[in-house]
Amino acid sequence: MVSLMKEQEKMPSRIVLGVTGGVGAGKSTVLEILEQAHGALLIRADDIGHEVIEPGAVCYEQVVNRFGRGILRADGTIDRQRLYGAAYVAKDGFDCLNAIIHPAVRREVVRRIEESNAALLAVEAALFYEARFEELVDEVWYVDVPVEERIRRLAESRGYDRSRSESMMARQLPRHVFLERADVVIDNGQSLAYTKEQIARQIARLRAERTGEKTELSAAGDPSSAAAPSERPSASAPEDAS
Repeated sequence: MVSLMKEQEKMPSRIVLGVTGGVGAGKSTVLEILEQAHGALLIRADDIGHEVIEPGAVCYEQVVNRFGRGILRADGTIDRQRLYGAAYVAKDGFDCLNAIIHPAVRREVVRRIEESNAALLAVEAALFYEARFEELVDEVWYVDVPVEERIRRLAESRGYDRSRSESMMARQLPRHVFLERADVVIDNGQSLAYTKEQIARQIARLRAERTGEKTELSAAGDPSSAAAPSERPSASAPEDAS
């Protein structure tokens, strides 16, 4: 954290965002908008997680030793579907897998932040708080979509049935925890135009804060949410509330 603080001192106008959300919430859509419309450099923790288990990479041997050679393809690379299947049936399998991979991913995320000269960076991770990525960013944005809509999207885009989607969701923090801990909630359950509008408003706020300018986010003037307070989902709402 000390080195990151030094980097921020050298580049006081730089913004480092954390982007998270449940599976099927559309984090990729938000990242694409940040990249294409606002010039953000993207750091995807999931992609790094794939890189660190490649042959010769830092976590490869540990993962193979823990979950067996049955997870390997003929060319020696790890088949992620086999790996996840092995982790699913093993006692504390996913906890063990995360304990191997998360520290390496975190180190690489820190390195990329430190070495970047980009004015806007976005760090994306599904298990954001579990890996303590909030310590590395200026703000955490939670991409929010009602559970039923996420299940519908997963069925449409990945062919998942309800049982598989619910199983994946159960391995993530519940929605109310994200709502309580995130700095900004992006409602991605409506139109693409509305999602873009929220993001543009938040980026304008952050850049204005860096330069000392003033900007209006909404008629209610709530800087902590992309929506006015009456539109922001309640942290106490049930998991499948809209």
